Amino acid sequence: MKKVFLSLLLASLVMVSFQSCNDEDDNPKGGKTELTLKGNILISPHVQGFDESATACAYAIYDDEKTEGRELLGESKIKNNKFKIKLKKPSDKVLMSYFTDEIPDKVTISDKNVKTTTIPGLIVKQQGDDYGQLIYSNTDFMTASIEAQQTGVMKINAIVYVYADRSADISGTYTEDDDDEVTNYTVNLQLKKGWNIIQLHTEIKDDAENKTEMTTISSVTSDYKWVFIKG
Repeated sequence: MKKVFLSLLLASLVMVSFQSCNDEDDNPKGGKTELTLKGNILISPHVQGFDESATACAYAIYDDEKTEGRELLGESKIKNNKFKIKLKKPSDKVLMSYFTDEIPDKVTISDKNVKTTTIPGLIVKQQGDDYGQLIYSNTDFMTASIEAQQTGVMKINAIVYVYADRSADISGTYTEDDDDEVTNYTVNLQLKKGWNIIQLHTEIKDDAENKTEMTTISSVTSDYKWVFIKG
């Protein structure tokens, strides 16, 4: 999988300012060409709310050696702190090989021709500019932050959405070193053609290697909430 989306997600989670949200989603299931996401966002009292121009946007992130960018796959006006987005099928432009380089020695892929794209979270746009993000998580960020100050490790769970152009099983372990930040990955994915729901368990460490586990799930449990991250 393109490491760019994980880098963006981890960066977002590191700078999370503990603004809380709630959701009333329809517990979407993976393996569909189209998928609907919806939520009821609760803004913390110390955070300025959304104005009437606020829009929740679902972008597929792509990045190869020649180009990088994002493709809009669905959007919804935020009204009364609620949104509803219908994800469409991404274009071929944003579908890329799971690994851009050689497949790591300790990873097996049932179909090496599988191509994917990922939505790591939702972008909130306001007055035409990026205003913040919505990350789907069941982590109590205040508690996680306090524990991180004590232990040097911040533990976070999150959901990302991956579109695959065909079915493929991907499993194993590998390590990525990006700008002096090392992350060890454990993957156990059973991708279906269409949209897939991937659960991430991440440990962000101050002075050591990060760790991320990625697992395919059929649906999202009710304890996951849309977390608003401003900026």
